[in-house]
Amino acid sequence: MLKEQLLAVLPDLDPASVVPSASMRSLGADSMDRMDVVVGTVEALGIDAALHRFGDAANLGELTDLILEAVPA
Repeated sequence: MLKEQLLAVLPDLDPASVVPSASMRSLGADSMDRMDVVVGTVEALGIDAALHRFGDAANLGELTDLILEAVPA
């Protein structure tokens, strides 16, 4: 889901570059793009959590872990 949102926000992005060690910033996402990706992902997954909790992720792998921790059971 995270990769889908990232590619929707940055349609010119090479899908092969979306790897866990990459940060959204290194992939060319500005602050608004990053917010759009996070909001779109948490909404699609039905997560009800404060968005600031996802801001500490240094890369996509860490962001994925934080999102998975917040997914309702």
